[in-house]
Amino acid sequence: MKKLYGTMFVTALFSSATVFAQDAPAKKFFIGGTAGFSSVKNEVVYNTSPAGTPPNFVVSEGSSTNTFNIAPEFGFYIKENVALGIKLGYSHTGGKNLQSSNSYVAAPFVRFNIPIGKSRFSVYNDLGLAVGYSATNEHLADGQPADAKTLNLGAFYEPGLQFRLKNNINLLATLGNLFNYEYHSKQVKPELDPTKKATSSGHFVGINNDFFAFNSFRIGVNFLF
Repeated sequence: MKKLYGTMFVTALFSSATVFAQDAPAKKFFIGGTAGFSSVKNEVVYNTSPAGTPPNFVVSEGSSTNTFNIAPEFGFYIKENVALGIKLGYSHTGGKNLQSSNSYVAAPFVRFNIPIGKSRFSVYNDLGLAVGYSATNEHLADGQPADAKTLNLGAFYEPGLQFRLKNNINLLATLGNLFNYEYHSKQVKPELDPTKKATSSGHFVGINNDFFAFNSFRIGVNFLF
């Protein structure tokens, strides 16, 4: 009888742990990623009435910006709620009256999961390094078309929300990088005369404005095995 009670207790304990546990998953590796899309339209409002007359405001459609990005990732847990991984990102930006841009990035990271009580939710925190490359079609000050190539090196902090859907499936949601350090080196070549190239470089440290504008919102899924 004692053996039966002991077996029932162990079974109940295991079932509870399966539902509520937020420690490192039984399956050590994960693969998946996130993807997102945003579209922003800029409207111009101007007055068509002559001075001294009642205003007649007209709204004119200006430029629009469409952005698509995808970030597949792979990693493995090294201890409870701590994982190492790498992300490979691609982003395309374009739209009406706007130059197009294609960006690529590789970013190794360490992930810290913070459980939210005994729920299936947790906050994940990614700290990592990133190297990126982007190619942009843009226009110079005199209106000439030009090709721009940019190399980026930096570090980032990205928080996000994770939900344990099943023992081997996590759902993810993130607003992108909250904090960035970035060094960039840019080279611009006019299409009509590529020999007249111009180079520039710079640093950036601070909060990512797109984070609070929801322009970098992505959702995704991870499969554990």
